[in-house]
Amino acid sequence: MINYDYLWKPWTVRTYNVLMRNRLSVWNAEDAVSVADAVMLGYYRNGGKKMAAELYRAAGLGVYEIARRTGKTVEDIRNLCEWLDLSLHESLT
Repeated sequence: MINYDYLWKPWTVRTYNVLMRNRLSVWNAEDAVSVADAVMLGYYRNGGKKMAAELYRAAGLGVYEIARRTGKTVEDIRNLCEWLDLSLHESLT
């Protein structure tokens, strides 16, 4: 059974909707990386590089590794990660 209260807090609306639509649950870093890899391969509709970057960041990957995996610039990823860390993922702790 999926705990919806837990899933809502750390995700953007798009990520939350893709996770719910595809009945995916992310409980640990390995889950986040595997879902993000599948997003990068195009398995989930409306999932894109920002969603993959969000999942990689939630898994604890650094800016350079996320930039390498997504193909976005380091500066774009740095700005996105700063926003994610301040507004979303701090609620995980």
